[in-house]
Amino acid sequence: MSYTFRGMEIPDYMLDSLKRWVQDGITPGDFLDAILCNDLSRAVAHADDDNIHLIGAYVGWLYNEAPGGCWGSELAVRHYREHKHHQRQVGLASVGGDSDE
Repeated sequence: MSYTFRGMEIPDYMLDSLKRWVQDGITPGDFLDAILCNDLSRAVAHADDDNIHLIGAYVGWLYNEAPGGCWGSELAVRHYREHKHHQRQVGLASVGGDSDE
């Protein structure tokens, strides 16, 4: 399912990367990482010919669809990544159970 913002449509494969970031904290490529960090100059530097025209749509998706704490600055992105990593670690530990029997 795609996302359209002001006539700009985010490609499905890029939307999938954003959703993996939000859901699991899996860091996307350099372009999307720059968007997440609100680093316009880095986003422009890493954008391909298609995505350079869609930067506004990515910001629109983040603003309208993503949790506020997962984007906006390099610090916010780092904290969110650490939070999701911790959640995965706790989830793995609970699945493994206690093996001292």
